[in-house]
Amino acid sequence: MPEGRHSAIIHTFEIRFEVLSNDVPQPHWSFSLYRELEKRLSFNMAGLLGEEMAMSMSQYIEPLRTGEILWHVSCWDSELAYSIARIIHSMSSIVVYDKDKQIQIRLARYTSKELTDDGLASEFLLATDAVRLMGVRVITPALHKSEGKYLLFPSIDLIYYSILGRCQIFNDRFSLRDPSLINEIIKQTRIWQYELRTVPYEINGSNVVGYRGAFQVHFDGDDEVARLSGLILSLAKYTGIGLKTPEGMGACNIVF
Repeated sequence: MPEGRHSAIIHTFEIRFEVLSNDVPQPHWSFSLYRELEKRLSFNMAGLLGEEMAMSMSQYIEPLRTGEILWHVSCWDSELAYSIARIIHSMSSIVVYDKDKQIQIRLARYTSKELTDDGLASEFLLATDAVRLMGVRVITPALHKSEGKYLLFPSIDLIYYSILGRCQIFNDRFSLRDPSLINEIIKQTRIWQYELRTVPYEINGSNVVGYRGAFQVHFDGDDEVARLSGLILSLAKYTGIGLKTPEGMGACNIVF
């Protein structure tokens, strides 16, 4: 159980943009939005993003049926969240790039919220029944790396470590720095079913191949381990999984 004052662990933003042309929105536009965000940050904060990218934020865009795009941004640094909020207010009209083409988009509206440790605890640790089955939909291609090799398939241990490695304050609040506990959580989690395919994702003019689709995860073990497992994996919605989540890869949605 978390201890101490209940404060925000994760800050999230949803920003809706209108596309001022007939161009069909593409998921890789999120890389342009990320670069625009990085450009507008202060020197010190941009340095934080450059040096500790995987520890600071994730983002991706969701093309909407209306022709608009919804930009999802999550971060787990309060100073960064404050800076992002200020920058979004100034993003009235910006340009994204699709190969060599410039596409203008206009800010329509945005919302923000904060996740707290007490809220997370109530949803998982204090629930009447432990979640035993969870669905993961991989929205933008995910890619993992282990022992110098890229992996094009979901790996439970790498997924857990990518989430816990980003959200350090989360680890502290929920005492998840014990290697034996993490090993037990990994041991008691298994992929149940999957439907995946490899898909390229464009970053800075180059294609990076990852997997996209859906898989189900089953939590075994006792209720305490299952509760912690579900709590950690649920955060993939905000942290993403795998490599290059700040650039828009590895975005997930969770169903349980």
